[in-house]
Formats: sequence, C-alpha cells, structure tokens
Amino acid sequence: MALRTALKYAAIALAALFALSVVLSVITTVVGLVWGLITSLLTLLVIGGLLYGGFKLFTWLSDDGSGGGDPVGGGFGNGTTAETTDDPVAKLRERYANGDISETELERRLELELDGPETDSIDRELNRERN
Repeated sequence: MALRTALKYAAIALAALFALSVVLSVITTVVGLVWGLITSLLTLLVIGGLLYGGFKLFTWLSDDGSGGGDPVGGGFGNGTTAETTDDPVAKLRERYANGDISETELERRLELELDGPETDSIDRELNRERN
C-alpha cells in the first residue's frame, strides 16, 4: 500500500510540476513579447529622433538667412533678394542697398508705405473735424 501511495504522490507531483512549467512558459512568453514590443518602439523612437535631429541640423546648416534673422531678406544666403518677398519695406531697403534709390527717396517711400492710405484717410477726417 505504501508503494501505491508513493506512486500516487509522485504522479501528483509530476502533474503539478508540469502545470507549473506550462504556466511559467506562458508568463515568460508574454513578458518576452511585451519586452520585444517596448524595445522595438524605443528603437523606432530613437531612430526617428536621430533622423529628425539630422534633418533639423541639415536645414540649419543650409539655411540661406531668409528665415527672419535679417529684416532685409538678403542675409548670408545664396543671393536671394527681397524682390522675391511680398514685403514692400524689404523691397525698398533692398533697392536702397543696391543703389537704385537715394536715401531721401527711401525715407519718402517708407513714410508713404508705413503711413499707408488708412492713415491718410484718418488724417483727412481729423482735418475736416478741426475746420
């Protein structure tokens, strides 16, 4: 009878050991998959960050100076002029820098440009009210 009981306990112990082995295998597989996903995402983030940083560095090194540092728009760039921009003040400054217009002409045109038609109409209205 003792042999039968010993075999019975041995069979139960082997079944428990097998079940524990299966549970641990499932847990380690799930942990491995999660770890693989996390490391893959981190790797992609690092590669993306490096690519973005490289792109920003490249654009910073190849900047032609027209990104707002120089109000005229000429800057240290590749020869682009203010003629390509829509800013009339920058165009006037560029023409003055090129010697196309004199300093007095630049000042006169800047006053006209900065005052604009809306300021003229306001001045006219104020003059009418005064008279």
